[in-house]
Order: sequence, then C-alpha cells, then structure tokens
Amino acid sequence: MEIQLFSLAENTPEGFRSINTLNELLPSSTIVLYAETVERALTFLRAYPAKPRGVIVTPGESFNSSPASPSFWHLAIPENNMSAVKSIAQCYLDTFGCDNVPGSDSYEALQSRFSDLLLEAVENKRNEDIFRKNETEHKKIQTLANVGSWKWNLQTGKVILSAELCRIYSIPEQTEYSDISDFIDAYTHPDDIMDVRKAAENAFKGYGSKALIFRIIRPDGEIRFIAAPEPEVIRMDDQNNPEEIFGIQQDITDQKKAEDELLQSEHQLGETARNIPGIIFQFYIRKSGEYGIDFVSGNLESIFGIPEDTDNLFESFVHGIPSQEYKDEFYSSIDSAVSSMEDWNFETPFLRSSGEMIHVRGISKPTLLNDVVLFNGIMLDVTEQKIASQRVADLNSLLLAIRNVNQLIVQETGLEGLMQNACETLIETRSYQDCTIMLLDDDGKIGEVFQAGTKSYLKDQLVLGPYPVCVAQAIDTGNYVIMNDPDQCKGCTHLGKHGKDFYPTFVAPMKSEDRTVGILFVALSCESIIDAEEGALLQEVTDDIAFAMGKLDAETKLIKSEERYRKLFDSSHDAIMTLEPPAWKFASGNHSILGMFCVSSEEEFTTMGPWNLSPRYQPDGQLSSDKAKQMIGIGMREGSHFFEWIHRRLSGEDFPATVLLTRVDMPEKTFLQATVRDITDRKKTELELNHLRNYLANIIDSMPSALIGVSTENKITLWNSEAENRTGMNAEKAFGRKLSDVIPWLSEYSSLISDSISSREVKYKARQNTSTENENRYEDLTVYPLIANDVEGAVLRIDDVTERVRLEEMMVQSEKMLSVGGLAAGMAHEINNPLAGMMQNSEVILRRLTGDLPDNDRIAAEAGTTMEVIRSFLEKRSILHQLQLIHDSGRRAASIVQNMLSFARKSEAKPSFFDIAELLDKTLELAQNDYDLKKKYDFRHIEIVREYEQSLPMILCERSKIQQVFLNILRNGTEAMWNSKSKTGKPKKPRFILKLATENDFVVIEIQDNGPGIPANIRKRIFEPFFTTKEVGIGTGLGLSVSYFIITEGHGGELEVKSVPGRHTRFIIRLPITSNE
Repeated sequence: MEIQLFSLAENTPEGFRSINTLNELLPSSTIVLYAETVERALTFLRAYPAKPRGVIVTPGESFNSSPASPSFWHLAIPENNMSAVKSIAQCYLDTFGCDNVPGSDSYEALQSRFSDLLLEAVENKRNEDIFRKNETEHKKIQTLANVGSWKWNLQTGKVILSAELCRIYSIPEQTEYSDISDFIDAYTHPDDIMDVRKAAENAFKGYGSKALIFRIIRPDGEIRFIAAPEPEVIRMDDQNNPEEIFGIQQDITDQKKAEDELLQSEHQLGETARNIPGIIFQFYIRKSGEYGIDFVSGNLESIFGIPEDTDNLFESFVHGIPSQEYKDEFYSSIDSAVSSMEDWNFETPFLRSSGEMIHVRGISKPTLLNDVVLFNGIMLDVTEQKIASQRVADLNSLLLAIRNVNQLIVQETGLEGLMQNACETLIETRSYQDCTIMLLDDDGKIGEVFQAGTKSYLKDQLVLGPYPVCVAQAIDTGNYVIMNDPDQCKGCTHLGKHGKDFYPTFVAPMKSEDRTVGILFVALSCESIIDAEEGALLQEVTDDIAFAMGKLDAETKLIKSEERYRKLFDSSHDAIMTLEPPAWKFASGNHSILGMFCVSSEEEFTTMGPWNLSPRYQPDGQLSSDKAKQMIGIGMREGSHFFEWIHRRLSGEDFPATVLLTRVDMPEKTFLQATVRDITDRKKTELELNHLRNYLANIIDSMPSALIGVSTENKITLWNSEAENRTGMNAEKAFGRKLSDVIPWLSEYSSLISDSISSREVKYKARQNTSTENENRYEDLTVYPLIANDVEGAVLRIDDVTERVRLEEMMVQSEKMLSVGGLAAGMAHEINNPLAGMMQNSEVILRRLTGDLPDNDRIAAEAGTTMEVIRSFLEKRSILHQLQLIHDSGRRAASIVQNMLSFARKSEAKPSFFDIAELLDKTLELAQNDYDLKKKYDFRHIEIVREYEQSLPMILCERSKIQQVFLNILRNGTEAMWNSKSKTGKPKKPRFILKLATENDFVVIEIQDNGPGIPANIRKRIFEPFFTTKEVGIGTGLGLSVSYFIITEGHGGELEVKSVPGRHTRFIIRLPITSNE
C-alpha cells in the first residue's frame, strides 16, 4: 500500500508534509500522521468524516507500539530512527494491517492456536536452506516470549485482559473493557485499527482469519509491535453461535527492531563492497577436495572482464592467467596457504577478454568453518603500481648513472677521457642502446664525436651531415628533444640507420655561458618510452658534462686570471687583504696595507686580525673583536658584505673606512677577501655638508613665510615649519602628496606654477583672499622657479599679509575721514557766512518791527499807517512768529555746523579731559542729522532714553575718536532697527537706552537698542577687521574693528557686546578714570 506522510507538529520531521486540514487526503488513503501526542492526532482525526487509516507517530525514548483507534496504530519512535519512519510504518502495516482490532478470548485456547500456527509455519519452511530454517526456528523461539491473552464475552461485551497483556500494553492489571471496540480503539495504532477490527469481526462470525501483526500505542505514547494468531471461539451458545472468543498477543518490538537493523547493515555492507576499488572474494575448499571462489562485490566485470553470472568463476579467473608458469605459481600459493592456514597473498598477471594485460594482487585471511577452509579477502588491480615500481627502478638506475658521471667529472683531468668515459658509464648503468656526445666548434659545427653502445650512428655521417632531425631541433631551440614515435622522425635521412627497429631517443644541448658547445644523444630499447621526468634527469647529466667542460677550460683561464689579479692586487690604492678561517687573521695583503696601517711588512701584518688594527670599541659601543666576527659571519653567509668601520693605525691614529668582504670559494678552501678604503676626507666633507644642510634648514624654518617646494608634477618636496603651523600637517605627511590635496586654494594657481617653471621667471600674486568661515586672511603668493643643477621644480613663498591689509584699509579709511573732515570744515565756513547774514538780518527785522524806535513811527506815518496797525497785521498773519522761526533755525544750523567742525577737526596731539555725557549728547545731535534716503530711516524718529548717573568724573580722551566710536555704534543700531522694522514690523517704536555710570575705576557707557539682536556665531567675529554682514559695496567691515582699536589700544579701555536675539543688543564701553592732576 502507498503511505503518505503528514505532520501536525510545529517542528515537522524531514520527509513529512505539514498540514492543518485533511481536505487533500482521499477517504481511503493510508497515512502516517506525526504529532506531539496521540490525543492531538486523534482529536484531529475524529474531526475528519472520511476516517483515513494508518499510523500515528509520536516521539519517544524507545520504540513502542499500541492501538490508537479502530483504524490507527500508535508508534512511539526515538528521534534517531525517525528517518526510517516510513519503512517502519510500511512493515508494521504489511504485517498487522489496520482494518480490524484484535479481539479477546481465553489465554489457554489462544496459546494453543498460536502454537499450532507456529508449528505450521515451521513445517512450511522445512524445505528452505539451513540459513532460512535457523531463522524460522529463531523466530519461533522469540514468539514464545512476551505473550499475553485476552477473552471477549460476546453476550456481555466485556473484554478481560491477562496480567501479561496489561504489562505489554503498559496499563494497570485487571483492566476490563465493556466492548471490544473500545479496547481496540484505545490502544491500536490508527493505521492498524481496521485490520484488528476485521480480525475480531471474522472471529465473531466464525470465518477465521490469518495471523496478524499490528501496532499498539501505550499510554505514554510508545509504539509496540504485536503479533497475534487467529482468535479462537472457545464457547458456543445453544444456537451454536460464538459466545466467548479467546486470543493471544506477542510483543515482537525487539525482533522488529533487530530485523530492521539487520537489513540496514546488509545494505551498508553492499554499499561498502561496491565502493571498494577492488573485488571482495571468498575462496573455499572442502575435505572432499571441492573448491571454488565466490565474488561478493559488483566490480568483477569492470576489473577482470568476467560476467558476474558466469557458472564457474574460479575456472574463468584461472583461464585469464596468461601462461602455465603463472598458473602454477598461483596454484602453489593456494596449496601453501591451505597447508599452513596462513594468509593467502598472491600476485599474477591477468589477460582481460579485451586483450589488455593487467596485474592482480590478492590478500586474504583463512578461517575454518564446519571442515571448510574459507579465505575471505580482496583482489586489487595493481597494474599502475607495477608500472610505477618499474619506473622507479629505471629512474634509480639513471640517478646512479648521474652519480657516476659526477665522479668522473671530479676524477678526469682531460676532456677526451671525460667524454668517452661518460658515454660508457651511461651505457653500463642505465642500459641505453646508444650514447653519443658531439662537441661543436665555434662555428656551431660538429667536431669531435664520442660514442658507446651497439646502435650508434657512424661518426662520418654525423660530421658530414645533414644532422638528424632531433639533433638539429635541439641545436635550434636550445632545449632537449624526446622522440618516442617514428612519425616524429619523418623525412630524417638517418631514420633506419640504427636498424629496422625504432629506438626512442633523447637529444639535449650542452650549454656553456649561453652557448651550445655540444650535444648528448642517447637511445633506449625499442619497447621503452622516455618521459619528461627521465628527460629532465638526462638534461641534468648534460648540464653536468657541460659544466665539466667549462671547468676544464676555466682552470686554464684561472692561471692567467690569477696573474692579472695579482697585478691589480698589488697596484690598488685600497688596502686589499685576505682572511682565512678558523682564526680569521690576515693571510695576505697588498702594498697599500703598509701605508694605511703603518705596518712595516706583510709578514708583520699577517700576525694580526681586524680587531688588532681597530680601537677597543666601535661607535655603537660593541667590542671591535665581537663585531668583527659578526661582520665576517655575514660575509661568509651572504657571499659579500659592505659596511663602515673605524680602524686604528699602529701609530695610534683612528680613521674611518669602508670595508667590502667577499667570500672566495676555491676547491681546496674558502676564505674572505677584504677591501678597505680610507674615507677620512669623505667623512669631513659629509660633516661639512650636513652642517650646511642643517644651517640652511634652520634658515628656512626660521622664516616667517611658508616655504613649499614642488616638483613639475606639483608634488611637495619641501615643507618648512611655518607651512606646518599654517596647515597643521607635518612635513613627513606632506612630502610626496599633491599640493592641491594639502592646500586646496593653491589648486587654482597650478598653471601659474607651471608657467613659472617652464619660463624660469618669478611669478607673483598679491593679497589673495584665503579666508575661512572662522578667520579672515589675506596672503601673498610668490613662485620662484628652480633653475640650478638640472633640477626642475619651484619654491612657493606664502606670506600672511592680513595685518598689513587691515592697516592699509584703516589708513585709507582714516584718509577718507580726514578728507571728509577737511571738506566738512570748508563747507562749515562757507555755510557760516550766509547763516550769519540771515540771522543778523532776521534779528534786525524783528527789532525794527517790535522795538520802540523813533524812526518806526515816523516812517509809518509817512506811509499813511501806524505801527500798531502794522504789528496787528503781522501778528494776525503770523509773520513775526515765522521770522522768529527763521532766526531759531539759523541758530540751530550754526550749532550743527559747530559740532561738525569739532568732530571733523584733526585729533589733538594730546588727550584732554571731557564730560562724557556732553560728548554722548553732542554725538546724538550729529546722529539726528543722519538720514538714509534709500532705506527711509530718520534718526530723529528714534526714541532716546537717557539714564545718566549724576556727577560723573571727567574722562581723559580724544574727543573726536570717542565720538567716532559712539557714532559707529548708534549708526549700526539705527540701521539694524529700521531694517528689522521694514521686514518684520518690529520694533514698532525704535529706541536707544543710553546709560552712564561709574564702576570701580571706570566710567561705563552702555548703548542698547531694541533691534533684532546679533546671533552668537556673528557676535564672536563682530570686532574682526573686514567682517561684515552687509552687502558688497555697503559696508567695509572696519567700523567696529576701528572702534575696538580706539577703545582698547588708544584709551586703555574695554569694549564688549551682549545681545539677546529678537530683543536687543547692548554695547558696553569702559573708559578708565584718570585724575585731573
């Protein structure tokens, strides 16, 4: 039957499908339902009208089974068996089914019935082989254990369980049920309920039924497997109807588990056998002499080419052994192993049906079973191992040949003897068919030829040419050539001159100083193959022979070289000497050692070591003797070593020197050659250069300008201290970086720098604005091209001219103020004259019209009127009042002109004492004349609140400068209030609150407006030169900075500002009180 797996649990096992409803299941389908508890599964199943059947699976510590409902068995399965749950359920349902629930009858009758069934099963199995018979007997014995019984009274419906059955079901003893269905539904696995019910129904009807295997689910959830023979009617009523039915049940859970494990082991064994790279076999031999072989793995045909269904495997295997000699050896190995009962190990060639020859190795262990000797073992294809073993032997022979050739190189002193003996050694040691060495002359043609072996080319053929293809190819490419196939030699005129057979050949060039000086040619036996590994070893032999040729040639040249070296050795101005182990004293020295070390002779010199001609300590504090041995050790290890050293002449004078140690490897010994050069003069020059370099560096770093050197790629090469101070970056980080990366504002002058370098002209940019958000700055940039010593680049000088620009602006402003003052004075003088005439004439008119002058009445009479009439007319027409207004306006204009003259007049050479209240009021009068046509503000419309302390002391100050400060503050406040009012409508009534008071030794002047206030970020910078929030062209940013300078520097006072944005701004001026004395 087909089983479907479903899960109600949150953690769904592998292979199960998670469900919440059973709508997708067929009414007759068989399922395995996984749940945390049996109750959860039964509740779910009861809600499903179609009533499926099958198995309820729950997790358990051990395997157990029990009925869960009329159509479901309960299996409790441990987690480690959950992967096999489908197989377990299938086995359980195939055995017990799930259509009916077992009934209950008397234990004795059911036991008898169960025994009969067992006997019948044994009888049916009598004809099976011994293994199956033993298995049946084993099952029979197992069935007789763990047996319980039940009895079902059909009239009362009561079901009585034996104590043993209660133990099997893990329920209390003497448990009774009023109906067989209740008993079946309570414990039978859901998948098996239908089978158990059907068996009970058949027993009830007297139909009989076959033995049944089903599952029960114990109360703790454990699933157990139960075997039940056919229930038996043990009592009939008067109408011959069954009245009482008896049945027995056997707990076979452990047996089922063992069977499952056996099946799994057999499966694993089969898989293991199939994965072994050989064939598992069993060889047997009986007392009767009968013998044979069984192959138990599936690789028989793939390895031996023998079909697995072959009748006589042993004969088929022996038939594949290629010769009688090998077959006799095979049989002999069997006899020896059987007689000694020791391991049977054999190796033999085997010819496959395809014609391929392989080598087989067998390894087996003997055992004796019922007078039958069994050898269980494995056969392996060891063909590749045999080939590899032979290959190793061949390569070992070649390595031995290489060693022998190297011994010849050491022993032979003549070229001809070396070449001929090398050929013969290779033939003897490696069994080559031919070995030929051809030497090439300076023109690259074959000269001398040396040969050994039985298959050599004729010398005349080689010398006269043309060369064999392989030889020509080796000469042309400079690499060795391997010829394993006759097709490679097509077209070669020498092909076949070895004989009719083809012999694989190896040809390698012999090189000396990148020139091919000869050719090594070897030929193997016709069945051999030369591979790359052997080729590499033969190339090594070739290189060794070529080296020996060079060595013999070099020995001749060495004699001449030694003569030339001795001349150079003796004529060198440097002291050249040799040192030999183990004492490392001087062994020889040239003529220069006499003057350098003040020794009398070479003999005296060779009695000393380097430490004898050195001070006790070197500059680093090490003992000269210890450090000299360290230097010697480095020279020997590295081959050469160059270092500086302090030597001491025998006269006691120390001098600096450079030492070059060179290891000299000679056949008979190894020693060091030392070349010592006195560098006293060089050290003095270096010292002077370092002093000059430091002096120049100090000059550059002490300059107030930032000096920056750049290359043609605008990379920084010089960076003085002022450059570090301005950028915050030290020279180490700046060197090598792009100038624009370190000082971004200079990126726009890269073309200027390039022009300066290419034109070799100085370039200058003045007053460059490099201001930041936090600081105003102006700098001059000068570019100086580097034009000496073929060095291309430039030096940039950056000067901070912020203070100079500020002073220049202040001077310009002062000049403007002076010009305005002079202009104002001239204008005041010109205005005063007409003002005086206007005031004088208006005063004369008033006196003549209102005064009692004799001429008034006389002239009025002459005019036909009286003064009273005239005065009445003038009063009624308000002429006298208007004349008085003209006179008052003239006086006020004269006062304004006087104030302007006082403000514009040049500063007194010396400060004077003034009433600060009067100065402030005078400034207010000046400010009242300030009217901005563009912004439409009028100072006269601003409310002035005075809070003056009485009896303020006189202040020593410069009147015009103090008034300038007051006027700057009042004007800035006026503009701020009117601008805010025009934009926001606030303040409705602009107001200044002026306060004068004393505080300790100061007079404090406070000027507070009710304008928009000043933000904190602007308030921090309000006194900086050139800082302004006004639009370009409206303000210079100097007014408050000049005011700050006047108060703090010019008068020793203080000026600060406080502001609450949106409410007011208050300037506080503190001027020191000075005694009049």
